[in-house]
Amino acid sequence: MFAHQRVLDGVHGFNRFKGILVCLTETKLDHRTTEVVEICLPKQWDLYQRFIAPMHRFYYFDVPKKYAELSQVNSSILVVPFAQFFDEVNDLAMGR
Repeated sequence: MFAHQRVLDGVHGFNRFKGILVCLTETKLDHRTTEVVEICLPKQWDLYQRFIAPMHRFYYFDVPKKYAELSQVNSSILVVPFAQFFDEVNDLAMGR
């Protein structure tokens, strides 16, 4: 998603398109323990956001705890519940 945003920024100019991610959840099955584990890469997201391309917003149906914590530490990475999309959709459409 960060690379795709970078291409859009390179072709059309920065801030022309706002990148958003809509995601159910990020999990995997640990085949050893048969436990479902969240997959979160907050440090990578921080690097990608700073050095590849900034994404405007990350919407999750089930916000992973590590990403919610990342939003509190890094205000440029906003990970929010998907329901908030409906409060923001008009601003997104107007380019705000």
